[in-house]
Parts: sequence; structure tokens; C-alpha cells
Amino acid sequence: LTLNGTFEMERKMAQQKIASQPNIVSQQKRTNPESHRWYYVDTNQQRMGPVSAEKLKEIWTTTPCLNKRCVVWNMDDNSFQTWTMIKNLPKTYFHIFSAEKYKDPSVIPTWHYVDAKEKRHGPVPLDELRDMFWENKMTRQDLVWDSTGKDNRWAKLETIAAFPSFAKPKPLPRVPMTSLIARGSSPTATGVDFNSAPDDPVD
Repeated sequence: LTLNGTFEMERKMAQQKIASQPNIVSQQKRTNPESHRWYYVDTNQQRMGPVSAEKLKEIWTTTPCLNKRCVVWNMDDNSFQTWTMIKNLPKTYFHIFSAEKYKDPSVIPTWHYVDAKEKRHGPVPLDELRDMFWENKMTRQDLVWDSTGKDNRWAKLETIAAFPSFAKPKPLPRVPMTSLIARGSSPTATGVDFNSAPDDPVD
């Protein structure tokens, strides 16, 4: 079989599985954004879902599990070909994340740092330090200082208690296969690997 032929065979197998279990996926078009179903990858890099828009908003406002750099996927909106960062979502969905965010310590600007030119910056949130480290704009040897900490001194980034959370993110999990098939998306357009994509039931 050709590569496209293999994809087509796998797609037909997935369609047959869904057809044999009609309770897994509703084929009805959900035009109201409030009824859309979402998947998300939380701050622990775990894929979760599907959840309703209302539930996603609740998670955003009441827990530290989501931040603007987390990715989400709307299985009922065909414009979502793959995961999208919350900060890059279309305006249609701003209302979900417009409420005041849960104020966990990582989003409060209390940190200062010294750059490669020995210039001092801050205060910034811990999340911003993490972003700069992931983007190779900081090294583990750079000096940082938490203005709310007990130790009133500068320290190397690699020595702070939160440094384990600076581990570079793992590759994103696959977009759920059955959800793609249910809405008629092409596996080649989304980069879905049918041999490793999870086969998740959807309410």
C-alpha cells in the first residue's frame, strides 16, 4: 500500500469502530460554541478531556492547572487542525479565558534577574523566567532573586526551589483520533499517526 492508502485503510477501520459503537461519538453538528467539547494539556503536561466550555472556564478560573501557554483543542470547530496555545485562540473563545485567572504564585511578578550584559530586570512572574529558559534566553547559571523570598540574596537559577519545573516540555500528545474522524478531518492534514494516536471515547 502507498502511504495515503495506509491512512485511508486506517481511517475506514476507525470509522467502522465508531459506527459499531454509536454511543461513543455524537455525529450531530454542534454550532453553538457553548456546547463545544474541548481537550487540553495541563501544566503537568497531561492531556485531559473532553470537557465542556463551561467546565474549561471553571478550570481556568479556579485552579493552577491551566495558563496562557497551555494548549487546547476544540473537537467541534474545524478551524482547529491541531493544538493551539490559549494565548493564541481566536477572539470567539476569549470569553472562556477572560475571567480573572487563579492567582497561583507562578503568575505574580516577584522575580528579578540579571541578563548576559549584567543588566538587571524585573519584577517578572516565575512563568516568564521559565519561558525565557525554554527559549534559551536564560541559562541555569544566570542570577535571579525573589523579592518575597526569605533569602534576600541573588542565586543561580539552577539553585532555586522551583527549578525542577523548568524542565523542557515533552512533545505534545496526539489529538484524539476518534474525535478527528467524527468530524471528518483528514489525518494527513493534522499529522495524526494512526498507529500511536490514542483511541478515546467521547461523551
